[in-house]
Amino acid sequence: MFSKKMSLHPATESVEITSFLMNQEIEISISPYKLPIIRGHRFFITGLNTGHMERDIPLVDKGTLKILCPTCKSGTLVIESETEVCCTECRATFPVKNKIIDVLPESPRQEHMWGDILEWEPFVRFYESRWWRRGLVNNMYLAIPFDRELEVISRAAHFTNDSIVLDVACGSGIYSRPFARNSENGAVIGLDLSMPMLDYARAKAQSEGIENLLFIHGDAHDLPFLENQFDVVNCCGALHLFCDLHKMLSEVCRVLKPGGRFTSGVGRWPWPGKYGRKFRDWYHRRSGVKGFFREELVSFFEEAGLTNVACLYEKRAWFIMSGVKP
Repeated sequence: MFSKKMSLHPATESVEITSFLMNQEIEISISPYKLPIIRGHRFFITGLNTGHMERDIPLVDKGTLKILCPTCKSGTLVIESETEVCCTECRATFPVKNKIIDVLPESPRQEHMWGDILEWEPFVRFYESRWWRRGLVNNMYLAIPFDRELEVISRAAHFTNDSIVLDVACGSGIYSRPFARNSENGAVIGLDLSMPMLDYARAKAQSEGIENLLFIHGDAHDLPFLENQFDVVNCCGALHLFCDLHKMLSEVCRVLKPGGRFTSGVGRWPWPGKYGRKFRDWYHRRSGVKGFFREELVSFFEEAGLTNVACLYEKRAWFIMSGVKP
């Protein structure tokens, strides 16, 4: 059953459309020059261009999922044009580049040895190859094939057909795309600090016909979402790169719904003991990359507010961890 009501808000010159689908209220505010379209259980925003409708950015807005303005922290972002989104409160604007919402136009440099590499186009194209994430590196350093890792992560995430998922530090979208396919009637948002990675991820998702996946250029330490938004938050291959893991994990816990699950693949430091720790700390200072011991990760997760923390895989240079927001 589907019904809708429309009301004009002169102060913001926007149209609010409230729909009821499968007994769930879905709200979205858009400019009067855009129309919502429902395909399955998903909203898409399309632009009116020279008299005919043309598909624009998929703005995933299921349930209460909204993109928070990073400037005022109170308004939400709505699409003003094909190249810009605007805050409903402070009217701050942010560019849309190649259908990627950019809430971090300054593009701060990543302070670790991988920072420049992750912005390098040849590496971006190389990342998902059988010589790197889908083959050689996984087998040598992580000792687990990528497909097996994805299976462990997906099982721990408890995906449903309508899950709302955030993939933090999504990179090339190597996890985001299968998540989107698993949550066919839900939605996935991929967020990353590297615009070249996001460009690749969006193009790859488009080539595979995935429509319930939106990419945002943003910072994991300051997630642009309201509290209690996501059924699942995932972060694979990046916890060991963040400069403030306490802050990042606190943000993860904030945006998870109660009962929501956090999953992560993270670097493991394989050499214990006094001298192993000293070498680890020296390497962290020099490279910006920190390998963890299991007890450290459990402590970080619990301090952020996660419970039922579990280590699902531990071998060579890799952990797979999970936790639940109470």
